[in-house]
Amino acid sequence: MNNMNEIGATEKRKNGSLPWKSLAVVFVVTLVISGVVIFFVLQSVLQLDANNQYNSVVLENNGGVRDITPPRDLQDFTLTSNSGEPMSLSDFQGKPLLFYFGYTHCPDVCPISLNDMMKVRELLGDQGDDVNYLFISVDGERDTPEILNNFFEMRSVEDVMVGMQGDDEVLARVGSDYGLYYELQEPDANGYYAVDHTANMYLLNPEGQLLSILAYGTEPDLIAERIQKLLDES
Repeated sequence: MNNMNEIGATEKRKNGSLPWKSLAVVFVVTLVISGVVIFFVLQSVLQLDANNQYNSVVLENNGGVRDITPPRDLQDFTLTSNSGEPMSLSDFQGKPLLFYFGYTHCPDVCPISLNDMMKVRELLGDQGDDVNYLFISVDGERDTPEILNNFFEMRSVEDVMVGMQGDDEVLARVGSDYGLYYELQEPDANGYYAVDHTANMYLLNPEGQLLSILAYGTEPDLIAERIQKLLDES
């Protein structure tokens, strides 16, 4: 009799515990399903955000012209100009400034960029004189003021261009403002060496802030259009 009672009590305990186990299983399954749903929702949101970010980059880099919004303040710096006198970046304030980093012994990229810069000036017509044009050398050892002047005279831009003789210490300090990179290569048997360097142009507004980064090869008409807009707003 006692055995029967114990068996009955055991059965009751078992029967009574089944609903709790079922509830526990349902609870765990619900948590898993909820976690999966939340995961995919978050993935969708993150993917949408990534797509929006990508689209904004594409819009900013229209044809190689990347506008900086808002315009970025820059560190001032002073280098020796092609006149042999010290000149600072802040000296160009009051007009838009179009410039690039290069070196006079450059066989292709730098002369092409200079030519594009002069095309921009031509496209601006009479307002071409309302813009400053600057060449900053990353090869200060060779690009003395005399060499800079010869470089400009050979291309008949001596009345338009201003040159600055590079200084490694100064360029190292301010280079991060422009994403500047340059590296002198090993000289050949004749002592000639090339310089790998950033090939962008940069457009500053009359307040001396970085307004646009212009990738190498950007069509001059797009650059002129951007400068014309800036001149109209000034």
